[in-house]
Amino acid sequence: MSRMMVVGLCAVLVGLLTGAVAMKLWSVVPGPPPIAMVDLSGIVERQRVEIVQKGKDPEAGERLVQQRMIKLAAILAELGQKQVILNKAAVVSGTVPDLTEQVEAQLSGRGVSP
Repeated sequence: MSRMMVVGLCAVLVGLLTGAVAMKLWSVVPGPPPIAMVDLSGIVERQRVEIVQKGKDPEAGERLVQQRMIKLAAILAELGQKQVILNKAAVVSGTVPDLTEQVEAQLSGRGVSP
């Protein structure tokens, strides 16, 4: 009878130890990444207006727009390494930080606002 009790006690201890290790591992799992929004359509429209106001010929203006869109994609890809970036039109909550000004500052070379 005592042998069965020792085996049972060992099984309980192994179970408790396994549970403790599992709880420790689960507490280390990171949460979801932070979410931010960017007004992509607004950025693109303001870039186009700025280029048109400079009076560039249509072909040169289109090349400049393409260059800025490639730069915009690179900026968003860099930001996307740290957080999930959503288009402003897709966000219904007012609690998501807006990175539009920061992205436009990087796009125009004015620097980055915090």
